[in-house]
Amino acid sequence: MMKRISNLLIYISIPFVIYYLISQDLLSLPIFITQPYLIISLIFLFMGFLLDTKVWHIIVKNADHAITWNDSVISAGLNIFAKYIPGKVWVIIGRANIISSFYLIPLRTSTSLSFFGQLILILNGFLVGILGFLFINYLPKLILILIITGTIILIFLVARFYKPILSFIITKLFRKEFYMPNMTFYKLLKVNIITLSVWFCWSISFYYLLASMSGNFLNISTLFSFPFAATVGILTIISPGGAGIREGMLTWYLVTCGMTIQYATTAAVLSRLWFLVGELFIFIFALLLNMLRKKTKLLNSQQINTD
Repeated sequence: MMKRISNLLIYISIPFVIYYLISQDLLSLPIFITQPYLIISLIFLFMGFLLDTKVWHIIVKNADHAITWNDSVISAGLNIFAKYIPGKVWVIIGRANIISSFYLIPLRTSTSLSFFGQLILILNGFLVGILGFLFINYLPKLILILIITGTIILIFLVARFYKPILSFIITKLFRKEFYMPNMTFYKLLKVNIITLSVWFCWSISFYYLLASMSGNFLNISTLFSFPFAATVGILTIISPGGAGIREGMLTWYLVTCGMTIQYATTAAVLSRLWFLVGELFIFIFALLLNMLRKKTKLLNSQQINTD
């Protein structure tokens, strides 16, 4: 049953992605001339997606479930386009559903872990995003320091008290109580450090994307523009993939950094296509790993039957 749901989510998400590409007119955008900055951008983009699956792997593994990194890539990668289905929760439930079917983990538990991972991703992304305001004097330094300090405290509060928070969410969602193992402070610290690494990889990637457009390095504050806009986009539940919201926030941020409105708007629209390339990369990678997994499983079963 869970396998059918996972396959259904994958099949449904593809048309939504195609519709989004056509509706946003992203397929007709000009293609960049290949240059070193763009290649560097793609390398960091792919690294960010791989690190993101590593975060998911660590969260599940540290909750006393011995999963492999390959399976964490499969569960996250195959459902990456589910974010374009209105409602956004499908990308969270989708990867949890696959892990549950692979390891017989209760769906309530895997879903709560997936929610936790998404919450940590959002908080760390917001933290990285607001660091950029330190370089553009948009807000008084004291207010910024208070916001940054408050965000860091909130991250550790969520890390410390995530069980009752997620217990409430999952209980409301499934209308059943569930058990979730404890994670030590050091394990949670490791999760947050790698999550920050995800955002810094994507930040550097976007910075080099901007450099590939102009041929020059830009204000250092633009390095933090994507995490801020992406975090706001993730929080937009109704809009598929944060469509429109993320681009609007990104344009505003880049203009605040000193860019012209035309340049910032172009960069914001192209950022969606750029990120879709990363999503396509992790989807194909997960697809190949899943094919390898099925092949290995088939060979093992044949060998057992032979013995």
